[in-house]
Amino acid sequence: MRKKFSLFMLFVLFVFQSTEVFATSKTIPLDYQQNLTQKGGSDNVIPYKDIIGWRYKTINGIVHKRQYNYSTEQWIGSWQPM
Repeated sequence: MRKKFSLFMLFVLFVFQSTEVFATSKTIPLDYQQNLTQKGGSDNVIPYKDIIGWRYKTINGIVHKRQYNYSTEQWIGSWQPM
């Protein structure tokens, strides 16, 4: 009888100990503010659209303009008088 009781207690302890492991593996989600601070700033932004602007230059007293692609750092077109 004592041997059966010991085996039963050993089995009960094993069952309770194994369920405790599953209870401690719970994940807690980050709140909104912590999630924003971990993502980083605008340094990591990759633009999908080219950034194009005008550049100006004076040639012989006449102001000329030319488009410049700031994303690829290349000129677009030729100088045009204004």
